Amino acid sequence: MTLDDQQEVYVEVARRADALVDRQGESRAVSVGGRPATAIIAVGVDAVRWQPVPGLWAQAFGTADIQTEIGIAETLDLSHVYRCAVPFRLTLSGGRLNKCETTFSAVTGTAGGGVWVVPAGSSSEYQVSVGDSDQSPVNEVVAGHAMAVHIPVSISGRTLAEIKYPYFGRMAYFWVDYSAADAAVLRSIAAGFKPALTGDPAGWPRPPFT
Repeated sequence: MTLDDQQEVYVEVARRADALVDRQGESRAVSVGGRPATAIIAVGVDAVRWQPVPGLWAQAFGTADIQTEIGIAETLDLSHVYRCAVPFRLTLSGGRLNKCETTFSAVTGTAGGGVWVVPAGSSSEYQVSVGDSDQSPVNEVVAGHAMAVHIPVSISGRTLAEIKYPYFGRMAYFWVDYSAADAAVLRSIAAGFKPALTGDPAGWPRPPFT
C-alpha cells in the first residue's frame, strides 16, 4: 500500500517463516496486537515479523517507520479465507504456483493482480501481472495478439526477458530473469493468457489456471 506521505508498506503471509522475504538488520523484540514479534531495523527498509495465528507467519515491511508498520500489522484480519483473484485465465500445463496477489490502486481506481509460476520441467520462476498500460509499442504477434517482446531487455540494471500485452487500456506483463529464461516458454505463457472481461475482482476467475 502507498500511504498519504508516499511511503510504501507491504504485508506478506506464508506458512513458513523462511518463505517470507529475507530481511537483514538489527533485531529487537516488539509485539503486534499482544503477540510476540520481531522488528528488523535496516537502512531504508524496516520490517516487523510475527505469527498472527498458529501455522502462519506474516511480515510488514517498507519505507515507513517501524511504528507505522506495526500499526498496519495490527489491522491484519485472518478471520476469513479468500482465494487470490487475478484478472485473467492462464493455460499452464503442469508446473506450480509460487505466489499470487490481487492489487488495488487508490490513484487510478483500478484493480489488478499477478501470479508467479514455475512451469513443468523448468527451474525458473515466471511472473504474469496485469496493471495500467505504459504505452509500450508492439513489435511481434503472439497467439494472434500484438505484443511488445523484448528478449533480453535491461531494467534497473538487471537483464530480463519481457513481454508486454496491451489490451482494453490495461497491460499484461510477462517477466523472468534472462539468465535462466527460456524465451519459448515465456512466449507460450503469453500465448496462454486470456484477460477477464470485467474489472470487478468479484467476477475474476479463481483459480486462474485452465
